[in-house]
Amino acid sequence: MRYCCIIEPMTTVIFDVDGTLVDTRAAIYPAFREVIRHFPNQPQPAEEVIRKTLGNPDTVIWEMLLPLATEDERKAAFHLYQELVQRDFDLSQCLIPGVREMLQELHTLGYALTTASNCGEEYLNQVLDALDLRQYFTRPLCLESVGGTNKAQIIAEHLRVFPRDGAVMVGDRQVDVNAARANGIPAIGCAFGFGEDAELLGAATVVHHPSELPAAVKQLFAE
Repeated sequence: MRYCCIIEPMTTVIFDVDGTLVDTRAAIYPAFREVIRHFPNQPQPAEEVIRKTLGNPDTVIWEMLLPLATEDERKAAFHLYQELVQRDFDLSQCLIPGVREMLQELHTLGYALTTASNCGEEYLNQVLDALDLRQYFTRPLCLESVGGTNKAQIIAEHLRVFPRDGAVMVGDRQVDVNAARANGIPAIGCAFGFGEDAELLGAATVVHHPSELPAAVKQLFAE
């Protein structure tokens, strides 16, 4: 469903999810390993490869994890992964410390908060509902929500509703910075996430803890 009207207030903070709001590595890494064991002819990826998958679209993730597999094998791996996540995923300890307080402060300030994640709708709903975060977000979107192939398309869909002049992307990976740039809005980099420092080059500013984010947003739009 597409919207055409502009929503107030003027300042809109668009959040990445993994590495920015939640740290799901303790649940995701074992699930990846379990799925890959079902494909014994495929090489086991190094821990660094698994780390670099986080924040990417699902198609890219399985290309990275199973580089020698066929497209059908990757699709099968993804569906198996979804089954494991639905059955065993425990989000109760995944919220990054300080995130809830940060969201509450931004919400109290009257900012519109939303999401732009490369995940699927089911995963996004799990995060928002299991951690009681939905109350903070207006029209949260992910890659599946917009039927897109990259994060820039999610932001573009948000900008059909929210004012471009007051929008900022918040994330921990280069893909977040690039998606913001593609849409002509600034990015705030999160150095506490999954990305390396070099990935945040080009961000308007970088924060090292969620508690620093409200001040960073205020400063960004005060200039």
